[in-house]
Amino acid sequence: MQLSVARGEVLVLGGGDGLAAREILKYPEVQQITLVDLDPAMTALGQQHPIFLKLNQGSLNDPKVNLINRDAYTFLQETGEIYDVIIIDLPDPKTIELARLYTREFYQLASRHLSLGGTLVTQATSPFFSRQAFLSILKSVQAAGLPAIAYHNHIPTLGEWGWVLGMKGERFDAEAIKTRLEALPFDTIPTRFLNNDAMISMLHFGKGELAKLEEVKVNQELELALYHYYKAGAWEIW
Repeated sequence: MQLSVARGEVLVLGGGDGLAAREILKYPEVQQITLVDLDPAMTALGQQHPIFLKLNQGSLNDPKVNLINRDAYTFLQETGEIYDVIIIDLPDPKTIELARLYTREFYQLASRHLSLGGTLVTQATSPFFSRQAFLSILKSVQAAGLPAIAYHNHIPTLGEWGWVLGMKGERFDAEAIKTRLEALPFDTIPTRFLNNDAMISMLHFGKGELAKLEEVKVNQELELALYHYYKAGAWEIW
């Protein structure tokens, strides 16, 4: 969020539990969050169930949140809106249908709805349990024309997990994005763990972990390589 040049209009694809919205609402400059989630049962839980309300602090009932129950791909194809930040919080690409939401074409479509200097972030599975899938997502965002970097963190319920961040603008490249992220302050944002030290740690990987990027394929509509990479991951040791 802080990396983006503007933060007024935010699009969340997925995120029906309201947890992403909870964090986004911590930024006072956010004017509207459009949250698109396919499953109305999930968003109903996020809006009504006591456990979810405790966790998400009632974020899905906030007047700044515009909740839409729709397929993410269809929404992007039909909307004419432009967003400063796009956060893709979708399930892992464990099916053909879900793998389509991680393609070069999908990221190109999302990029057309991103303002200049805006950021796009997608969850990218686990760089530990499914490294090829993780690298394929990174390569697919880059192939969509967005300078992009990968980062990772340990989540207690999931283990080692990864994300990919892209930024729209000709004057940005991957190294510049990483440098800007490493310098970000988080003093004014009420986050539980995120600070400058945590950000620096998330941006660095172990020796050789990103070295085989050239060996993986871009995930494309006509060749969903990501689906096969994901299925071949070491999920049995998770």
